[in-house]
Amino acid sequence: PDVRRRAWLMRRDTAPGARPNSGHEALVDLERQGRLRALLTQNVDGLHQAAGSSPELVLELHGTVHAVEC
Repeated sequence: PDVRRRAWLMRRDTAPGARPNSGHEALVDLERQGRLRALLTQNVDGLHQAAGSSPELVLELHGTVHAVEC
């Protein structure tokens, strides 16, 4: 568990300047148009939520670096 925890924290800390891009914003637009029921992502960075996607619609298949639990 300690090695896994350190690995997740390293992933979180190596991209502190990451920002949502136009792809994230396009998905927010689809959600606002009522054309998106859920957003499944393998991303663990929380950028979908940072772009404005509703957290209730974002399903993070591999979890998130913002909450580490072993």
